[in-house]
Amino acid sequence: MVEAQATIRGAEAADFSTIADLINSSFEIERSYIYEPPETQNSVATAMESGTYFVAVGSHGDLIGCVYVNPRLRGIFRLAVAIAQRSQGYGRRLMAEAESYGKDARWPEVMIGILDFRQELLPYYRTLGYVEKELPRDLALQPPAHIIRPCQLIMMSKNLSVISLSPEGVGL
Repeated sequence: MVEAQATIRGAEAADFSTIADLINSSFEIERSYIYEPPETQNSVATAMESGTYFVAVGSHGDLIGCVYVNPRLRGIFRLAVAIAQRSQGYGRRLMAEAESYGKDARWPEVMIGILDFRQELLPYYRTLGYVEKELPRDLALQPPAHIIRPCQLIMMSKNLSVISLSPEGVGL
């Protein structure tokens, strides 16, 4: 794996259109299973009202990837990396930034969900420390989104609690 050379930062309004394009292209593989309205600059702005996007920005200012964190759900969603930039560590760095957000907020764990037909994602998230939280369940969507082909949602979680073994953390 080539080392990722990018800056990870919180998304800004100027990024919203590019984030929408990146998500739409990254999640195209799911379109034969589920229909969701495409992301737009406005839908990204609306999501930012209840959470935050982190973005990976290349040395030339190009947006390479993004990930969404929803504090109310204590979850990480919509990890997307430009196809030409995959397998270079950008996804790992974005996930680490999203997890740091959860740690700073003192979440005991963080949740993610993947669809069962995306089997390549299971080993990826396992290497990041995620484990299946429950048995897969049928995917339920809110209109106008709908299921085209049956699929199941696999919930995974990662413990974010930090246990200190130093004398200061033990309360001596």
